[in-house]
Amino acid sequence: MRLARKNLSCDVLVVGGGLAGCMAAIRAGEISKPGGVLVVEKAHVRRSGNAATGIDHTWSFMPEVHQPLGYTVEQLVADHLAAMGLLQDPDIIHTVACHSQDRLKDLERWGFPVKTDGQWNYVKKIHRAPTFLHWAGRDQKVLFFEQLQKRRIRVLNRVMLTDLILQNGQVTGAIGVGAREPVCYVIAAKSVVLTTGGIGRLYPGPTSWEFNRASYPHNTGDGVAMALRVGAELVGMEYLWRHTGPKNFAKKGRGSWIGIPQDAAGKPIGKVREGIDRKKINVAVESGGDMIRAYRQGRGPVLMNCAETPDQDMDYMRWALENEGNVALLEYLKERHVDPKKYLIEFSVYEPEIRAGLNVDTRAATNIPGLFAAGDAIGNIKRGVSPAAFVMGWIAGESAAHHATVAGKPDLKSAAPFIKEKQRQFQRFLSRPSGASWKEAMAAVQDTMAWYGGLVRYDTLLRAGLHHLARVRAEALGCLKAQNLHELVHCVAALNLMDVGASSMHSSLARKETRMTLREDFKRVDYPEENPEMARLLVMKMKDGNPVFRWRDPRPFR
Repeated sequence: MRLARKNLSCDVLVVGGGLAGCMAAIRAGEISKPGGVLVVEKAHVRRSGNAATGIDHTWSFMPEVHQPLGYTVEQLVADHLAAMGLLQDPDIIHTVACHSQDRLKDLERWGFPVKTDGQWNYVKKIHRAPTFLHWAGRDQKVLFFEQLQKRRIRVLNRVMLTDLILQNGQVTGAIGVGAREPVCYVIAAKSVVLTTGGIGRLYPGPTSWEFNRASYPHNTGDGVAMALRVGAELVGMEYLWRHTGPKNFAKKGRGSWIGIPQDAAGKPIGKVREGIDRKKINVAVESGGDMIRAYRQGRGPVLMNCAETPDQDMDYMRWALENEGNVALLEYLKERHVDPKKYLIEFSVYEPEIRAGLNVDTRAATNIPGLFAAGDAIGNIKRGVSPAAFVMGWIAGESAAHHATVAGKPDLKSAAPFIKEKQRQFQRFLSRPSGASWKEAMAAVQDTMAWYGGLVRYDTLLRAGLHHLARVRAEALGCLKAQNLHELVHCVAALNLMDVGASSMHSSLARKETRMTLREDFKRVDYPEENPEMARLLVMKMKDGNPVFRWRDPRPFR
């Protein structure tokens, strides 16, 4: 199979068509000339990204709801820091909180069902006031796709962009490959917005099925890896996050359960609120640390008890789980006549994830001119999820469009050798008569991360892990074989995860302490105590093939 080359150009290139990507494209399209915005998505925008099958909640600040309660934006920022840890940027949290109402009202104006029975339906979760808006978000990606079509924004589906083009220190485009058609795409762009989602599948999953993951399994850190390779700064890459949820059904939405998580003896685990109230979600449902402690104390298995949940709340819970995309679980329970009010549902902790990424300012700009980022691809905010995607995506699109108005037309002539080498690499993967599969490469990186860069970390182990990853990557480049374009995309994803995994281990070596938060862990066996001098954000980038670090304080909001 021979790859043809196709050259494209645009003012603003949006890489990734999830929530943040759609918002970025919509806003950029309002500023750029007609046809000036191009969205490239390796799946299909209609059902892609972490919200592909829906979300049922969006934390936000709505003045008409929260001001009568005496609750302020400043309090929300403080609550978010208390719940998710101090090593994030308050100015980003503040930006998201301040603009969330505008973006939700945009969605309402576009016909999204953000209200329930005509009301803003807020529930209490990690903040002191009810800030999590529950809404019927199952089909929001479908609605976003319709918005892109309505606005005549160019969309290129089933194409994976693999590398950014850097010229004279500025991003001027990207290279990629078709997942359905044998085409190598070279796209010249005045500015680029990375909205490729988070970092999934870096560690072995909770079951033997590779794609049974808590997060969207095709979010493989592509944007983070692309940016890392051109010298963009990353932040927070050393921390691990653990999702929880029904055992064997690794899917987000565990916070939609209305019941009491308990141990085998019937004793609640963690800090469980008194009583059952659908307006006050039990934080213990989401606490991987509480579940792990229960198992290690001999109290497992952990079970969800909905026996005392009122019938109307059970209906509400099913509605929430469906909108969160837990359709397979609901169908399974229905087919087997399993009523959660009568049967205890076993819960478990899922695989570790790195919830980090690009270091951006409040205008979504990275340290590389012409490169912007939003959504789960940024690392300055923890649990930014949909509100950060809506708000920072909008801001990124606006910033990128304004940058494009002053940037010159990109000329990719000087990048020709780099482009040709990338095309030759794709061709080698497709043309080899035999070789290793992407599955072998993915297993190699996951096993390496689990053994050398997982929950147990110390100096010699991390350095050995870096050595293994470098060897695995070199071997993969020399022997990977793709039977078709679908496999080629997976080969590139495995290589991206190797780069992301290495950046995590480099960052873990630099943070010589143990630091714990409510949702994320960082443990060094050789540095078991917290170091007050390291209560700062660790920022890394690659320069001449080596990691370069700097420490900085979280940015306050004005």
